[in-house]
Amino acid sequence: MRILFAGLHQGYYRNLESVIEDLARRGHAIHLGHERPDSAIGGQAIVDRLAGRYPTITHGRIPEREADLAFIASKVRLGYDYLRYLHPMYTAASGLRPRAEVRTPTGIVRLSRSRWLASRVTQRLLERCLDSIDRAVPASPAIERFLDEQRPDMVAITPLIGLGASSQIDLLRSAQARGLRTAVLVWSWDHLSSKAVIRDVVDGLFVWNAAQKREAMEMHGVPEERIVVTGAQCFDHWFGRGPSRDRADFVRRAGLGDGRPYVLWVCSALLPGSPPEPDLVLRWADHLRASPDPRVRDAAILIRPHPSRTANWEAVDWRR
Repeated sequence: MRILFAGLHQGYYRNLESVIEDLARRGHAIHLGHERPDSAIGGQAIVDRLAGRYPTITHGRIPEREADLAFIASKVRLGYDYLRYLHPMYTAASGLRPRAEVRTPTGIVRLSRSRWLASRVTQRLLERCLDSIDRAVPASPAIERFLDEQRPDMVAITPLIGLGASSQIDLLRSAQARGLRTAVLVWSWDHLSSKAVIRDVVDGLFVWNAAQKREAMEMHGVPEERIVVTGAQCFDHWFGRGPSRDRADFVRRAGLGDGRPYVLWVCSALLPGSPPEPDLVLRWADHLRASPDPRVRDAAILIRPHPSRTANWEAVDWRR
């Protein structure tokens, strides 16, 4: 079988390396496509490594929709996706609605604050209107030519539900119009509840667990028979791994001193506009140091900044 993987950028293959490698070992021909170049989380090295290891794996760019229609299509889709955040479950504390507002057309945001859209009935009417406009956009000639060249038996897309302008929906619809098998691979733990809405029913939606299966059915209307629970592919490689060094060597390399108990803080990427994490981590460390329990007070602390947020720590006097 010839399988076309379509990642938004090469970084998305970080969580799918084990899946792609297993498919290649079984003899499938695979093309690793990406709409955008490498990202801050990496990916180019993974793609190069897979292509160098298996002669049946190729890789390259996937064309984007032509600019003349890309603008209107992206604005309509962003407007549609924003409407999901009007549901009461998306409270102010989640921070998801303000993040989506930055990308959403101003007219839709203003309309969402009016009394007219307070009703779920009117929200659905607007959803249908935007969906109809979106589906009236003709297929992209560049994407059609790309599929002619690749001639895949199946197209597997990730993440599809990103909150930004993308031609992944256009690729999916062109593939479905040709009668190709299609799949969407859920890339991360929160994607079904915090990103865009899946409006096109694919042959297979691959999710991590029962919670994501429920979200797919309740939030996206995906039929149960189209959902496959696989586990989290990004953790596959841990099943066959053991420690690469013993504890004594690790604590020495990490500068944790004499091997006493230590506490690890794993930082997050945070939502745009969130307060810098170092302030919170240092306040937390102060509380540990003030603990009446000597096991807590004297514990070593290891801080692991998120790879995309290392700049936040450059001016921090964390050694105090």
